[in-house]
Amino acid sequence: MRMLPPSPMWRVMQIGRAIAILTVAAVAAMPASAQSPEIPDRPRLGEGADSNSALAYYQHGEQQIKTRPREAADAFHWASRLAPAWANPYYARAVALVLADRSRLARYVAGEKSVRRSAQALRIDSLRFEAYLRNPLIVSPLDYHVFSEFVSQVTDGQSIGRGRFRTGDPVSDAWVAYMQGNYISAINHYAAAIKRYPKDPELHETRARAFSALAKYDSAVVELTRLLEKMREQEKDRLEDSFQSIAFFEFSLAHLHTQRGDGAQARAAFERAVTTDLSFYAAHAALGDLALQSGDTVVAVGEYRQAVDLRPADGGLRAGYALALLQASNPEEAVKQLKAAIELEPHFAQPYFVLARVFDSSGFHEEAISNYEQFLARSALTRTERTWVQTRVTELRRPAP
Repeated sequence: MRMLPPSPMWRVMQIGRAIAILTVAAVAAMPASAQSPEIPDRPRLGEGADSNSALAYYQHGEQQIKTRPREAADAFHWASRLAPAWANPYYARAVALVLADRSRLARYVAGEKSVRRSAQALRIDSLRFEAYLRNPLIVSPLDYHVFSEFVSQVTDGQSIGRGRFRTGDPVSDAWVAYMQGNYISAINHYAAAIKRYPKDPELHETRARAFSALAKYDSAVVELTRLLEKMREQEKDRLEDSFQSIAFFEFSLAHLHTQRGDGAQARAAFERAVTTDLSFYAAHAALGDLALQSGDTVVAVGEYRQAVDLRPADGGLRAGYALALLQASNPEEAVKQLKAAIELEPHFAQPYFVLARVFDSSGFHEEAISNYEQFLARSALTRTERTWVQTRVTELRRPAP
């Protein structure tokens, strides 16, 4: 990293300009590296907390992240195991792991190659990869903790409050506002930045994220559409080591259309994503979900089959494939996929419930009881299915007249 002028705020401005896009980028490491080499113990939750609740672990992580980031990371890990389709725990764990290594935090955020290529950094980036596959426009207030620690380190202990802050450079100002969660201010600063740097497509990305955070999905669509237009004009598909390609932004655009309730536009964008990158399994799965919503089980099964073939070690994906197979009246294959999902994600309650229902409807009552009980042992107490399951288990255990 080059030498910077001595003024602390000048350092924030200069580094902020350099990393305004990098901070929210997701590096495409192999998905398996998102998991820890060793599974951490479950952190002890507060009295009365539900140890089967992903939300309880997530909230515990939020409470611990500033003072005990490693414990927070463990809590977020367990939230992701209990709810593998939920994006937030993966992103939050990435943030917690950055905070847990304060000695390298500033160099990681600033993109120093020796740090960004380390095994720990690759795991952190892979966690962001997992989060973006589940919600490509995720915005987390936990980013503020990284920003605050980063500023403290590069300014020798100074801090920047959540109020107004101006460096005079619109990209730096936009980045600071975005990291502080001041999304309206970030939107305005990014508008000024785009005016000053009209050929820079990346500026539209974070502006779209800020709009999405405010549920202004139409405006976010405009930004991503402009980004894609500029990328195509420049024949730019981003860096080879980043998950920020044309296919990714079509995928993001499709999610925005889904939020807007426009299934046709969402389908078209997902299709463009897989046309651009045939290996984009998450877009195949999304197309499968849209097909299920429209009752087209043939397309749904085909898209999910492709997704699972591309990423066979994803338990949540196999559970989704099983639902498509059940709607297509193929319970035998669905059972295989549900068993595979359970083997991959044994703490995930939903596959046990679906498998129990399949066995129950087929007359295999002992197998149904076993899986209903496994569901009860793993599901959060707030799950509405629990009362019905408990009643059904009692009925199945009742001796025949």
